[in-house]
Amino acid sequence: VWLVDFKTGRAPASAAAAPIPYLKQLAAYEALLARIYPDRPVHCFLIWTDTACVMPVALAQLAPYRPGYEPPNRAEDGASIGATGSTAG
Repeated sequence: VWLVDFKTGRAPASAAAAPIPYLKQLAAYEALLARIYPDRPVHCFLIWTDTACVMPVALAQLAPYRPGYEPPNRAEDGASIGATGSTAG
């Protein structure tokens, strides 16, 4: 599934510099399409009309803006385990 969102104006230097409201909108669309087509990958793009720039946006970049997103618990993934192997605290 190809998700293409057309935007007016000039493209930022990279997808990492895309305006957050655009990423939130794209993430909402992607989440919906992922539910409609669970067996198909969704590829996301912003197309900037002033420069005809096609900008791929990685799903990892959209993840924090998806509806219902919860950041990983750093304590559960081992981030707080010290050199001795015990948890901090």
